[in-house]
Amino acid sequence: MKGFGEKAKPKKKLNYQINKLKYQQIVNEAFKCHSEGNIDEAKKYYQYLVKEGIQNADVFNNYGVILKEIGQYKEAEICFRKSIEINPKDDKSYANLGGILKELDQFEEAELYIRKSIIMNPKNEIAYLNLGSILMKNQYIKEAEISINKAIELCPDLSEAYSILSLILVDDDRLEEAKLSAYKAIKLNPKSHNAHSNLGIILRDLGELEEAELSIKKAIEIDPKIANCYKNLSLLNYAKKNIDESLKNIEKANAIDPISLDNKLLLAILKQRKYIKINDSNNRKDNKSSIETNIDYPIILNRPVDKNLIKSLYKIKSLDLNRFTDPSFGKARGSDYELFQDNEKITGDLKKDLVCITQKIFNSDVFFRDSFFTILEGDSIIKKHNHIGNLDMFPNLDLWKQKYSLVYYLSVGDQDCKYPGSLKFYQDKNSIKSNSEILPTEGMIIIFPADRYHSVKYNGKKDRIIIGVNFYSI
Repeated sequence: MKGFGEKAKPKKKLNYQINKLKYQQIVNEAFKCHSEGNIDEAKKYYQYLVKEGIQNADVFNNYGVILKEIGQYKEAEICFRKSIEINPKDDKSYANLGGILKELDQFEEAELYIRKSIIMNPKNEIAYLNLGSILMKNQYIKEAEISINKAIELCPDLSEAYSILSLILVDDDRLEEAKLSAYKAIKLNPKSHNAHSNLGIILRDLGELEEAELSIKKAIEIDPKIANCYKNLSLLNYAKKNIDESLKNIEKANAIDPISLDNKLLLAILKQRKYIKINDSNNRKDNKSSIETNIDYPIILNRPVDKNLIKSLYKIKSLDLNRFTDPSFGKARGSDYELFQDNEKITGDLKKDLVCITQKIFNSDVFFRDSFFTILEGDSIIKKHNHIGNLDMFPNLDLWKQKYSLVYYLSVGDQDCKYPGSLKFYQDKNSIKSNSEILPTEGMIIIFPADRYHSVKYNGKKDRIIIGVNFYSI
């Protein structure tokens, strides 16, 4: 079936009851409506067929495409998986499943399905498109560009490919090329809100602020329900030193997508900027200097450990939580799990305590960007890394903020073994020898700048349980 993305035609009226049609007739009618752009009618047919238990891979795949377009990602995922179950040789379903998993931030699994789709069909442009997007997300810029260019080679009129390519070129500091790619995406599909929004970001970075604002507003005009467009407009407003408009637009973004930590962070920072007036660069410099000179890092504190919390964390492990992954961490024998974001009921009191502790240390408001707990088994080594990547959310935003990491040891396992393991800090990325080494104890809290390189080692037989937080002082 062809025709996805074509201009919708006037709604077709149904002159009969679909339950009176034979299944194949209904399937054919669904495909016809979908190809003609009559999405509402197609959706009705697909819903009916799915409800009746039809075993048709194309029905589930196409229904998943519609669900994805309207933002029902979990439902789309179910459809694509069902399509693969019915027809394991359908490369389109693998590519689409990978694409939806990408939207759900399940990048590792997404990449596996997309690469399988490419093996099955090396000419599937959508698979290369989704792979390029994932590689860009994981900062494999050159590989991402190759994949997107392959998609363009297979389908030169693929607007979305040029839109993604524009962002890849931004990451590679090739802004003029990025601008041309965004314009190409818009030429191919003038109704692409992503392309207009991306162009706005590029023009902002080039200092063409008025043109950037027009582009982002055009994206919002096309689809006023996209939170990311309002966030981009907010950042642009800030670049133009219009705090009130910036705050108004990030509030809109937060209302549309209240789960986004980026939106919450930007909202918190802008409120601070408006109400405590730290926008002046001299004040910002003085405040930063004060913090840096008055505190020695790492900061080491102690907090009593609630044993019931440890039991709760083991229960959390069995739940379907987001996995916390960072390729720089290395391979530890254990698992990292999102903490505060996923289970506020169990961890809410702990979060309040840690927020209170960090606020008192820095004499400022704090914002927890992400949090996780790790259950380390014996013979675990986490290579030298830092956490700054988790906090560089707005690299082009001139915001005064301090970026920190916090590690809280709930259990240290076998501390009496011959080599119990430690937390080591390094002067920089290239340092071979550590300049600071800490032997953790139960209840120890360690706070350090997020850009500080460190490594972790543990050799005991019992589990070592660690809570980690990356946060801003704002």
